[in-house]
Order: sequence, then structure tokens, then C-alpha cells
Amino acid sequence: MLRGDFSALLPDTRIIDPLTCPDPPFGAACQAFPGNIIPDQRIDPVAKKVAPFFPAPNLAGDPNYVVNPKLRRNDHQIQARVDHTFGPKDNLYVRYIIGHSVTFTPEQAYTSLPGFSDKIRYRGQNIALSWSHTITPTLLNEFRFGFSRNMNIGTCENCPREPGFVQSFGIANLKALSAEDEGFPYFGFSQGYFGIGDANYRPVESNDMVEKFNDTLTLTKGKHTLAMGVDIQPYQSLRDQAPFSPHGQFRFDNLYSNHTISDFLLGYPAEAGRSIAKRVTYHDGKFWNAFFQDDWRVRKNLTLNLGLRWEYHQLPTDRRNTGAALVPLPGKPLQTPGNAVLVVPGYEQADALCNQPQFIADQGLPTERHLVACSDLMKQLGFTGRAERSLWFPDRFNWAPRFGFAWRPTSSDRLVLRGGYGLFFELSQFNGFHYGFNNPIQAPNQFNTFESGVTPPFTTQTAFIAGGAPPLKDAFLSLNVSPYFKQPYVHEWTFNIQSELNSNTALEVRYLGLSAIQMSYFHFFGNQAIPGPGPIQPRRLYPDLGFTAEVASGSNSNYNSLQVQLTRRMAQGLSLLAGYTWGKSLVDHDAEEGGYADGGLGQNDNNRTADYGRGVNDARQRFVFSSIYELPFGKERRWQNRARIVNAIIGGWEVTSIVTFQTGFPITPNTSFDIANVGTGAFRPDRICNGALPTGQRTVEHWFDTKCFTDDTLIALLAAGTPRFGNSGRSILDGPGLQNWDFGLLKNFRLMERLKMQFRAEFFNAFNQAHFEDPEKDITSSTAGQIFGAGEPRNIQFGLKVIW
Repeated sequence: MLRGDFSALLPDTRIIDPLTCPDPPFGAACQAFPGNIIPDQRIDPVAKKVAPFFPAPNLAGDPNYVVNPKLRRNDHQIQARVDHTFGPKDNLYVRYIIGHSVTFTPEQAYTSLPGFSDKIRYRGQNIALSWSHTITPTLLNEFRFGFSRNMNIGTCENCPREPGFVQSFGIANLKALSAEDEGFPYFGFSQGYFGIGDANYRPVESNDMVEKFNDTLTLTKGKHTLAMGVDIQPYQSLRDQAPFSPHGQFRFDNLYSNHTISDFLLGYPAEAGRSIAKRVTYHDGKFWNAFFQDDWRVRKNLTLNLGLRWEYHQLPTDRRNTGAALVPLPGKPLQTPGNAVLVVPGYEQADALCNQPQFIADQGLPTERHLVACSDLMKQLGFTGRAERSLWFPDRFNWAPRFGFAWRPTSSDRLVLRGGYGLFFELSQFNGFHYGFNNPIQAPNQFNTFESGVTPPFTTQTAFIAGGAPPLKDAFLSLNVSPYFKQPYVHEWTFNIQSELNSNTALEVRYLGLSAIQMSYFHFFGNQAIPGPGPIQPRRLYPDLGFTAEVASGSNSNYNSLQVQLTRRMAQGLSLLAGYTWGKSLVDHDAEEGGYADGGLGQNDNNRTADYGRGVNDARQRFVFSSIYELPFGKERRWQNRARIVNAIIGGWEVTSIVTFQTGFPITPNTSFDIANVGTGAFRPDRICNGALPTGQRTVEHWFDTKCFTDDTLIALLAAGTPRFGNSGRSILDGPGLQNWDFGLLKNFRLMERLKMQFRAEFFNAFNQAHFEDPEKDITSSTAGQIFGAGEPRNIQFGLKVIW
């Protein structure tokens, strides 16, 4: 296929020559390549250079290549600890840990093909200090100090590659930003095919430092135990990271020739991106917390826990004034030029940038408008004080009440009822703050998205022929956390019944519920256009700017579950732990930083409620059983407890097990076409029937009924000039479930009084059951509904450990 021969796909798939199609080609008969073979002279020169890097097939048929990527890791750690008592009133505890690791992992790479893993080097130091001082017999003060410094250096497995490697592909205006950024350009494909290339955002060096100062005063008075305290955490983060695409990236989405690989060979990408510059960021800020709690023993059988906590999570400022934020202008309607500006940290920088020609639209015309706010406008919009540089309006009214109870309704301790409610604030917005370093003002990117249904405007070679940074309306805007970000919080409540069935066995039944409000989410398709005909840009909410990525608040979710747990403590050589959960998670947006997979991103960024559905990690039912069984042979066991030779052979053995059953995670059928003509989105087709096959009919060749999902009507509406989004929901089908059996066998051999040896044999996935991955969800793919991947097969390992 990489040589242009697609004859094996006939008669189902005809490879179209895009140059024979009218523009637009809807309703027209385009010509196919004779014999479904692309002539060698039509194969793009870049594709010819990339093709040799693909590994040779290792299977017959389709799929013809299977890979089982391995994770390799080396760890070293040193730990020291000192405990000292100065007298009856003072105790001191100090601990120091230093660690170093090197990991080769495919998990963060962009492809599972060999040679493209990530290499991550880590070095961390941690100090913990605690000093407790007894002031009076009923008054105790505890001071704690913590310090953590972590350095992570992530790069591609074979990066940096040799000098000039990026340029060797012959792509106009594409070269590495520095010698450290020499990497393999990434080429991604749809229809279930492996991509190839090194990951973006590599290399990255992240140095984080956090200090923690905590002081807690505890007073015991009568039936009350009162605790109050403060907690302050200064933090710093120095990040030297390659930008979005330091060595270029391309995606081929079956837009032009009826197959993703033929689009690649012809050199017709759907998307192309590269970074033009990069910057180093240095963030710092503080967390402020205070709390009060009263543990009130109302009666011998009833205890109440009452508490109140205040939290202020100060968003950081950058010492180098890196970043940008999008701010709508008050009183100006959506889809109107001049209705939004970008704000950068610091008045001096703002005044230096706002008058530069590339950041002025319609310069010299009556409609002239500045796309970067000058300092006067920043002040009018409220960016004063710390907000001048943090670009965030602080949210300080963060009070979190807590309540809990424990009640024994009988005179016995064998039955206990517990319940509680708490409000908890989240820190998740800090995961996405680093996106601001990659903004189009200080570190611009060139990101081109090409439309289907037109003659291919560029090839892989010429995708960046324009050269310089694009206008902001054509740029990908990677921005700071939204200035209007509100602190996310979660209401959580629980009620559980704990019963001791006998002296060794306990049963617990629990209900757990939560409601998450104004949660942070990765606004990856921000400034998305409204569906309609013609050019996309005028239909964007803010037509002066391109599509944006920022972390915003406003997503909501809820979770309810029934949980049952049975515990048997070790008795007569047997201990058991069994747990069952029946729950459901519903969200309107699933994608935080890095959460792009499956149904995490919605198709209509301007209407999140249309994406309300099951969370991507919603396993409706899960059962886990674990046990430890001491075989009843040998010394101090039921049988043969005196025979030394017999004990050495068959005595002292233990058998362990972990059994897991779980229903599948939800999956979302999608389409690779921009059926709504909005430029960006995770598009879904129309759903014309249920699509879920009965359990007995689900196979790896046909997991769901693909005939229930179609984009034919959507494509016809697009051609007629009345496009819309597909009506299929998010997370509407179930993926494969999980059944897994792990066993272990171990024996301890005592060699001397203080020296013993332990032998272990462990059997993971002992019955070698196939743990299937999700099926292909793109309904435009010829492999839609088919499963091509599975989890780890059976793994048997033996270990010998000396303990002294």
C-alpha cells in the first residue's frame, strides 16, 4: 500500500484522483486511479522519504502489523529519617528523600511504533519536618514544614536527531527551532492506522519547587476536640519546553482520495502545523488555606464532626511575562469584528505589542482595531493589581463546610452508621496553565486546516509555503487559564452501614454521591464557528481570532454509586476482601488537560449541554475479589506441623489471588468529516437506530451496528448550504468489558534467626484472556466497529528475595 497499490481494497474502496474532481465535487463523478494504483510519479516526495521508516508487516491480512510496546524504567532512591524527643513536651521528626529515574515509555508518545517512545528523566528531592509541642495537657501545637523540588526532562527516545534531520524531508519552511528540537515530523492517520513520528512538545524540562508551612492547634475540652490551623504553600515552576510542534506535524483524514493512506501518498494533508518560536516560563504564586474543626462526642454512641475551611488558590504570575488571555469586550455582540482582544501580562509589554502592525486589523481604515489590548484598555477591563500580570481575576470567596457523624444505634459495637457531607475545592486548573507559553503573540504557531470538498490547496511540501506567522484570525491560540475562571468545587455526600458479622468478618454497604460545579475543562475548540455555508472565519464568535485552547470553568458532572464490601481478616489461614460497585457518572465535558481521547471532547463547543452523557471512565459495574490462603501444611499449620523435611518442601506456602470483573467504558461513534463546516470539533454522525448489538452478537469483527450511524444526510446538507451537527450523542455505546484473574504463590524459607528468603511465582492474566481495546469508532472507516488491539497477555514471573 505504501507503494501506491490499493488494488486489494477493490471493489469496496476506489482510490480517487482529486485532480479529476470538480470544485466542489459533491454530486460529481470523480475518476479513480486505474487498477486502484497510484502511479509512482504521483507519489509525494515527502511520502517517499517517510515510507521507509514504517516497519514491515508482521501479520498476514488486515491488520498486518501488531506491536506490544514495552515500558522500561530504572529507579534509584535514598531515604533518611530522624525521630527525636527533646523531653516530655517536644517531639521532632525529619525525613529526607532523593530519587532518580529514567523511563522509556510509549504511553506519552504519539505512536506505538518502535523507535518513537518518550524518554523521561526524573530527579526529585523531598524534605518533611514536624515539631509537636505540648503547651498544656489539653492543648497541643504541631508545626509542619515540607519542601519538594522535582526536575523532569522529557524527550523523544531518539532525540535530538542528527543536525538537519527535519529539513531533510524537503518541506518548505520547516526546520528545527534549535539543535535540541531536531525530531521526526509527526504524520497522523485516521481509519485505524498507526501514525509515525516523534511527539510534540519535546524536549521539555520542568523544574518545580513547592514549600509548605502548616501550623495546627488542637484543644481538648470536655466532649469537644477543637482543631484550627493555617496552611501556606509558595510554589515556583520553571519550564523550558519545546512549543506545540517543534519539528512539524501533519494529519491525513481521508478528505480527498477516499483513503487516509492514499491522501498521505498523494501529499494532501487535512491539517498541518509547526511552531515558529518558543519561550521559557517561570511561574510563581501561593496557596492560602485556613480551617476549623470540632469533633464533638455528643453521647457515647454518637459523634459529630463539624468543620469549615477557607481556600484561596492564587494563580501564578510569570517572571518573564509570558502568556495571553482572550477577553470579550462588553457590549459588543458575538460574530462581530472587534468584539474581543488578547491581553498580555504587564502594561509595558502591552503597549509595546498593541501597536505592532501584525496585531492591528484593517490598519488605516475606519474599521481599524487593535487585537492586543494596550495598557489603558487593560485597566478599563479590570486588569489591575496582581491581575495585570496573572491575567486572572481572583476568586477568594471559597468557604467549604464539612459535616459527618458516626452512630451506634445499639449498645453493641457490631453495627455502626456513618454519613457525611463536604464541599471540596479543586486545583485542576493549574494543569493547564502552561498552555499560555505557547500563545500566538510571543511564541506563534502556523496551523493550517484544509477543507474537504475542494481541490487540495497545498501539498505536504507546500503546506507552510507562506512562511511567517499567520494573522491572529488564522492562528491557533494557545492561551492562559480564562481570566473569568471560578474555583471548581465538589459537593460530596455519603452514607454507609458497617456491620460485624462475626469476630473476623465485616460487611459494609455504602452510598456515595457527588455533584461537581463549575469544573475546569480543556476548552480545546474555543471560538468555534456556528454551522453555516461559506467561509468559516466570519461565523466564529470572535471573528478577528482563530480557534483557541484554554482552560476554563463551567463544566458540571455528577456521580452516584452503591458500594458493597466484604472483609474477612486473617483467620484459620484465610483472608478475603471482596468489593462491588454499581455507579454512574454523567458529565457535559470530559476533557481536562491532555484529555483528548474518545468522547472527551465535544462536537459543539458553544453548547456543552448537547454533550451531556456518560463520562469516558464510567464503568457501570465493577467487582474485585482478593484473597490470601495459607496452605495447611508444615510448621504451625494444620497438617504435618512437626516434620522438618516435609515442612521444608510443602510447608509455609501461600496462595494469593485478585479477580476483577468490569463492564466496558463508553464509546462514541464519530465521523472524520467536518460535516457542520465549523473548522474544528469532534464530529459525530446521525444516529438512525440504536447501534448497540446484543451481548452475544458482539465480536472483534463487528462490535456495534455501524449501519445505525451515517453522515450521508449531513454531507448532503453541507452541499446544500444548510449544514448542522450530527444528532448522535456522546458515550452512547459500551466498549469491551474486563475479566482478569491474577494468582500468586509464595514461600518463606528461614535461613537463620534474622535471615530469610522468599520465593514468589506470580501469574498475571493467568487464563490468558483477551482484554480487548475499544473498536474503531470512525464510521467513515472501512474498519468501523472492528477491534484491532488488546491488553497484556498472560505474564508469568518468578522472584527470589532475601530479607534480613
